[in-house]
Amino acid sequence: MSVASAIRRKTAPEIRARKGGEPIVMLTSYHAHTAALVDRHCDVILVGDSLGNVMHGFETTLPVTLEMMILQCRAVMRGSSQALVVVGRCRRSMSAWCRAV
Repeated sequence: MSVASAIRRKTAPEIRARKGGEPIVMLTSYHAHTAALVDRHCDVILVGDSLGNVMHGFETTLPVTLEMMILQCRAVMRGSSQALVVVGRCRRSMSAWCRAV
């Protein structure tokens, strides 16, 4: 078995099973470079709509679109290999997301 095949991404059920036990480590990332740096040190990487403030300089998160969230999530997924990646949907995208589902 190669080293590459031994590495696998954590899953939501694995994280949930730790409830009441060992604390989880959750960090925020918006791009592949940071995701690669924090991946081995955390259980969960959050891609939140605060990327509008941090990456795009918006005063609020309201201008953040679903497309922006998808773009940043894909970047984080490319940069990480072990942590569970969780995306916080932006308020503005709720109706678009519901229509997509």
